[in-house]
Amino acid sequence: MAAPTPSEIPGQTPVESGEDRLIARFFRPLARAAGAFDLTDDAAILAPPPGHDVVLKADAIVGGVHFFPDDPPDSIGRKALRVNLSDLAAKGARPAGFLLTLALPAGIGDDWLSAFSAGLDRDVERYGCPLFGGDTVRSPGPVMVSVAAFGMLPSGTMVRRDGARPGRSAVGLVPLLRHDLHLHERGDLVGELGAPARLLGQVGLEHE
Repeated sequence: MAAPTPSEIPGQTPVESGEDRLIARFFRPLARAAGAFDLTDDAAILAPPPGHDVVLKADAIVGGVHFFPDDPPDSIGRKALRVNLSDLAAKGARPAGFLLTLALPAGIGDDWLSAFSAGLDRDVERYGCPLFGGDTVRSPGPVMVSVAAFGMLPSGTMVRRDGARPGRSAVGLVPLLRHDLHLHERGDLVGELGAPARLLGQVGLEHE
């Protein structure tokens, strides 16, 4: 068990850590589900409706590999979420939430985080996919964004790679979405975010 912090010791004034400030300012507004507990707990709860399964998916994107280090931060946030939403779409699942892990070099400041979280916020609203928690760490390397996304679908209906059937057209979206979200020539990334949005909308993943 970890030693008690000043906020846990009787008579001590609570001290807000840098991570607490970051969470409160940039990411708590994205945690709109009751089970996220406003990001004040070490864990969250996601309860599927009766007769539904939870589909789990994780992907990471790294600066210099999947995006240029000086790409607009809002497009980086949206890309990190959408590469996971594309896989949920392929499985026939509706987005239900996600966890976010950030590895940030020392040069990343509030302006970058503000734009990054604003981009995420737009897609949280658009696809009904709230933040449930995550982690932030400092890194000597490039920016790394990892998203673990969760989707819901009726029990036993997930489309598997070895079990695709006629009428399950969402499977065909994965290569298209992946193509549009991979690293392209500079200047193309922001515009191409619109194509995955249209495709996700076609399979009913836009939040109603």
